[in-house]
Amino acid sequence: MLDEAHVLLAAGGRTGRAHEALRLRAGEHDALEAERARLQEENFDLAGRLVTAQIRRLESEKILLESKIEWQRLEEKTAGEKGKPAPREEPPAKGPTEKQKP
Repeated sequence: MLDEAHVLLAAGGRTGRAHEALRLRAGEHDALEAERARLQEENFDLAGRLVTAQIRRLESEKILLESKIEWQRLEEKTAGEKGKPAPREEPPAKGPTEKQKP
């Protein structure tokens, strides 16, 4: 863009139009540079927010998987206890046997 303005300046001499064109091109260049800087900053911000969201998602997924594993362990433990026979209760111990009277 600036090269075009320099060509105009060289071809037309130092006329007011060439200076005006150069000034306009420089203004456009500055505006485009400012827009590029703004977009780059926005891009960095969005990238940071994306990384944060991904970390939170992974942490949530980890908690969910840990919960599922614990739930499965409890189910297996409960199923194992249901499958075992209940412990038998021993009859109460009898006192000393009495001698039979003849």
